[in-house]
Amino acid sequence: MLRKFKNPRHVITANDATQWPTTIIPEVVMTGRSNVGKSSLINSMVSRRALAYVGSRPGKTRFLNFYNIDDEIMIVDAPGYGYAQRSRDEIMNYGVIVDEYFSTRENLKGCIIVLDIRHLPSKQDIVMKKYAEALGLPYFAVLTKADKLSRQQQLKQRKLIAAAMEMPEDALITHSSEDVEDDADTETVWAMVDNMLQIDASFEDEEEN
Repeated sequence: MLRKFKNPRHVITANDATQWPTTIIPEVVMTGRSNVGKSSLINSMVSRRALAYVGSRPGKTRFLNFYNIDDEIMIVDAPGYGYAQRSRDEIMNYGVIVDEYFSTRENLKGCIIVLDIRHLPSKQDIVMKKYAEALGLPYFAVLTKADKLSRQQQLKQRKLIAAAMEMPEDALITHSSEDVEDDADTETVWAMVDNMLQIDASFEDEEEN
């Protein structure tokens, strides 16, 4: 059964570090290409239709969006990368915003790499995975838009994507925001988030000792 939330809410669209929320709530960041389905995934995770804005055009999210989930966890939607029509200044600004957040944000406890199951990962997807590894940040991947493929095609793509990302298949969660029977996969996403937070907590305990 999918867990229920009482008051998930959008806190702020932060243009720079001065606007990041001042809290001790653990944060999990979502990364991925523009139009990969990050906003739809967030809405599915909290059983809301419009908590996160779902645009018809890619490249709409240009800053960090912070979503407070019942004061227990903050989901942070990072700008989508790889949108060709962005200006050079926007692309450079994306790098500054994301790098500063990843490298300095103490609340950050894990990363969800969102991939479209229909396509092999891009160079940027692979770079993001290696970046998380370099920072020692727990991560896993969600393969969105699974409803666009048959079950057999899903299994084939999952294997191909796992190989391209150099990740074990059980670290890739197949998901569809359109499938009303997808509660089990959505709950698996939450279980993976819980596991990331536990890994981070264990790591912090080791550092203190």
